Amino acid sequence: MIAGLRLASKTKSVQKLSVQALAKISGYSRATFFRRYGKFYDFAIKAYHQTCFASVLVYEKRLVECRFARSQFVDFTGSFFYGANVCIPNEIVADFWQSAEWSHREFHPHLVQVAAVMAKYLRSNPSTASISFTDEEILEVVFALDMDILMSRLDRRSDFPSERQYKRVQAFLEGFLLMHDQSAN
Repeated sequence: MIAGLRLASKTKSVQKLSVQALAKISGYSRATFFRRYGKFYDFAIKAYHQTCFASVLVYEKRLVECRFARSQFVDFTGSFFYGANVCIPNEIVADFWQSAEWSHREFHPHLVQVAAVMAKYLRSNPSTASISFTDEEILEVVFALDMDILMSRLDRRSDFPSERQYKRVQAFLEGFLLMHDQSAN
């Protein structure tokens, strides 16, 4: 997986990645690769999903270390959401998306975990504990934020990443939290 990430960081297309290059970087044989992963695509999508789940662990670890006010949480979470998406080239994400008939939840299964991390933090953090929402509501917000970014990434005419979209993601999250903040009402 590490060899795959190293290789992917040097290209913008899944088609430019190869088992031979992975074997060379990792030190394992092609036979070992196929025995372990089967098709190259299966490996690539598994690596993509593992990268997404790893970003959630980093997000959770950073949140635990901080006590954010609502606006700071919005800034941090917006940066996380956007930064996690920027690190994988749009072309690779588009290749994965177009390779199967994915539902949004299947393509980004880590979003359920993102929502759970956000909910736990917001409820336990003294500065945001007055924000009242259901688990389903926060999950819907996370999927909406991600869908906005994903659709932008899939549009070849898009200017992703853009400061305008980054600010829109933050404004959407801020609006949701403000709307549900019992101390602000």
